[in-house]
Amino acid sequence: MSTYKHPPLPVSGYIRIATLQAGNFQDDIVISIEPAEFSEEVVPQYEALSYVTRNLAVALRHLRSPVGQGRVLWIDAICIDQANDDEKGVQVALMGEIFKRAWRVVAWLGPQENDSDHAMDCMLHLGSDRCPTLADRDVNLPWSARELTAVYHLLCRTWFERLWIRQEVFLANPQAIIKCGSREVLWTVFRTAWLAVFRKPSIYFGLDKEFYNRLEFLRWFIYHPQSTIRLMELRDLNDNAFCVDPRDRVYGVLAMLGPADKALGITPDYSRTMKELYEDVATRWTIQHAPLNIILHCEFQEGQRPSSVPDWSTPLRSSMPPDTFASSQLQAWFQVTESRVLRVAWVSTSSV
Repeated sequence: MSTYKHPPLPVSGYIRIATLQAGNFQDDIVISIEPAEFSEEVVPQYEALSYVTRNLAVALRHLRSPVGQGRVLWIDAICIDQANDDEKGVQVALMGEIFKRAWRVVAWLGPQENDSDHAMDCMLHLGSDRCPTLADRDVNLPWSARELTAVYHLLCRTWFERLWIRQEVFLANPQAIIKCGSREVLWTVFRTAWLAVFRKPSIYFGLDKEFYNRLEFLRWFIYHPQSTIRLMELRDLNDNAFCVDPRDRVYGVLAMLGPADKALGITPDYSRTMKELYEDVATRWTIQHAPLNIILHCEFQEGQRPSSVPDWSTPLRSSMPPDTFASSQLQAWFQVTESRVLRVAWVSTSSV
């Protein structure tokens, strides 16, 4: 089978949209792709798909209608020419706006398995419940062992591990849905249920750290307005999230940043190496924000990357130390040389 080649987009200010033609579940998947203007004045009508790549074919079979009109979607793997780094950089920079302006975001968790229909029903009922005591940490959820197990398996799906889904659902409007198999739940309802589960220590006590992290990242986003979100906070919060390209640990969070860190001027550029990107981010952060607390995000690392540059590609092995004020809040003196060496004035107080 020949590989589809994307015709170049006409000019800047365009995206591609894909129309998924109607068909029965086992029919061949038929998609038409065409450019569409995407600007402040013109936004096409489409749904943006949030998914795990290897599930895309199954997702499309579940998403298409058996008869009638096609379904207009924006899907990164289809609508972006993945072989063109220049185009990819431009389109990835637009992804925040693409998900924000979609008339609806569809988050595809995967096909029905491990009692997921029952788990989705549990999340629907819990998220729709207006009982105020459900927010109480000491009130148990009204779930049986079967329901707890089903929800646990649902929240362990790989969709929750993806780095990119964090900006995709963070920027989505209230029409967004979570879809698993044939079941659909509004994102706002699913999110409410998710937070209720998080508040019950008995649910996740003793379970693996990854499960806890899946709950923690959503709680953090809900209680932190976008205007206050900082780049290094996202570096630490997302260090266990999965992405194929280590450069996406930076590019995949840019749309969530508050104004202070958007001013860093970082834009996706896939012609740059991981080393070049991480060093540039550290330099921009240090110059823009002046404090040297970026060093708190660094750990011992092998290779030729400077020790003052956080390695976004590996999780932190220890938590950051608490803030201290041994300098009586005097401003640090530092200089970033042309060769990107960080020079710092310091005073030796003791040795170990």
